Amino acid sequence: MENSRSETYRSIGIRLAEFVLAQGGQLPPAAVLQGVVADLAADQHELVLPLKHLIGLPGFPAVAHKAASGLGILERDALIHSLGDLFSPRIVGALGEVLTGFLQLPNYNRGNAKSDLGDEQGWIADYNQAISILLQDAEAYYNRGVAKYDSGDKQGAIDDFNQAIAIDPQNAEAYTNRGNAKSDLGDNHGAIADYNQAIAIDPKDAESYYSRGVAKDDLGDKQGAIADYSQAIAIDPQNAEAYTSRGVAKSALGDKQGAIADYNQAIAIDPQDAESYYSRGVAKYDLGDKQGAIADYSQAIAIDPQYVEVYNRRAFAKSHLDDKHGAIADCNQAIAIDPQSAVAYTIRGGAKHFLGDEQGAFADYNQAIAINPQYAVAYALRGVAKSDLGDKQGAIADYSQAIAINPQDAEALCERGEAKSFLGDKQGAIVDYSQAIAINPQDAVGYFKRGRARSDLGDTHGAIADFTEAIAVNPQDADAYINRGNAKDDLGDKQGAIADYTQAIAINPQDAVANNNRGKAKSDLGDKKGAIADYTQAIAINPQYADAYINRGNDKSALGDKQGAIADFNQAIAINPKYATAYKNRGIALEETGDILSACKDWRVAASLGDLDAADWVRKKCQQIAFAHPPKPHP
Repeated sequence: MENSRSETYRSIGIRLAEFVLAQGGQLPPAAVLQGVVADLAADQHELVLPLKHLIGLPGFPAVAHKAASGLGILERDALIHSLGDLFSPRIVGALGEVLTGFLQLPNYNRGNAKSDLGDEQGWIADYNQAISILLQDAEAYYNRGVAKYDSGDKQGAIDDFNQAIAIDPQNAEAYTNRGNAKSDLGDNHGAIADYNQAIAIDPKDAESYYSRGVAKDDLGDKQGAIADYSQAIAIDPQNAEAYTSRGVAKSALGDKQGAIADYNQAIAIDPQDAESYYSRGVAKYDLGDKQGAIADYSQAIAIDPQYVEVYNRRAFAKSHLDDKHGAIADCNQAIAIDPQSAVAYTIRGGAKHFLGDEQGAFADYNQAIAINPQYAVAYALRGVAKSDLGDKQGAIADYSQAIAINPQDAEALCERGEAKSFLGDKQGAIVDYSQAIAINPQDAVGYFKRGRARSDLGDTHGAIADFTEAIAVNPQDADAYINRGNAKDDLGDKQGAIADYTQAIAINPQDAVANNNRGKAKSDLGDKKGAIADYTQAIAINPQYADAYINRGNDKSALGDKQGAIADFNQAIAINPKYATAYKNRGIALEETGDILSACKDWRVAASLGDLDAADWVRKKCQQIAFAHPPKPHP
């Protein structure tokens, strides 16, 4: 809160009093004094003529004889009252300030001194006394309003600023500070109206532009806020706070690079501005520069080691870089500073969950919820932990609580849908996925998961539509291409399936599933050699991929390479000794090589593992073999 204009006017009065006192008790002629005030007010040209008129009034000598005495309030008021019909309220108020300085009225000066010492209550008491004497003194009301504001009495401050404005409607500072008090009380629209008035009075008032920008920002008008911050910067290019606030607004609109440029400027102006380092770190994190974010968070902490939110942000960034222990250390520090930081407990719980400390994770999530029962994120993450432990119903309960707190939590809806799908409630899952998509139409995960649920229900065309939407949102989603390829394959569109698998492989050449599935589609179209090449690539990527060995064995067998087929089936069985299909298909290859005894042996194993085809072959083919080749008797 500033009252620099009033100080300037009082300074003119103080210097005029010094001149009068220097004359040794003799009051100079009015013409001399008028020349002196013309010089003293040279920078306040609008006051020169009114001051000359004031000095020429018959009542001025009575005031002049009390220069710097701390007396003369009644004489002052009489002079000021006589000017009301001649000059505007703003000029009359300015002349009053000059006379206040000339007389050095004690309550003003003592009140200002107490203000400088932080004694707001003493300050208020002194201005109460001044106001009781100077009923129409706008500056006294203004200063008392400032003291009330600083002491936390926002409504009392507004009342005093109202009075100051009623006396002096041209007091831009009173409008600005009344706007600040209204904004603090949540009346941003009222605050903006006051800032508008202050700016109309003083278009070069950077503080009012800045404050209006803050109010617009709070109301969600980011573009309007940016325009006001920019105007404040144009007036005062060294306003670091305006650069920081403009950066935050730009970041909220998605202009992360523009935000970083503003934070850079703020830091250049004030290298000890922890808030700008923090905000720049957030923008860097959003751009994927997690290491850069951590560096900025660390700088903010070096400036302000008690900045809890920065520890939490740095912990979050470390966690996403898989530095879980570092994340836990930062959360510990945040909790030491603020034991009620639900965010810190939640982040620490996530890191512990990742490290396998389930008991510690649940303890942290529970603590976060105890601190803030409305913290949706803690419920959602506790739901993830429960889901990972197989407690799908418990997970659903936590996701539901998170959604009840924040019905716009698309991620919690997707997670609840996933748990429902796992439990077989595909329709319930689809409802949740659809709600998530309605909240965020750019949610590729929601489309993908709904596509899988639809596929599970046999709605292949609906599944393809969802996978297509997922791809439109995220063209680099290899899994969406694979699943769409699977759906196309189910509909008999082998070429379409191959195109999707090929796209998935282009995105991720190390995707064994895409290679395997493309090989299967090629095989169905008769391209056995092309299929074998794809299976071979899948196996190179994942040597434990039993399905790829079986598929390659099948196509080798179809091309007449029975031994090569048997070798692949052998490998599949080595990977998974309980794989019925591998035994069954090896039995087929063995039969085709003439080794019916070994074939029957494999089919019997396959039948014991639940393969009905193998069981039928054992009945039809292997019973005769048992009689045709009875065991040889012992000699």
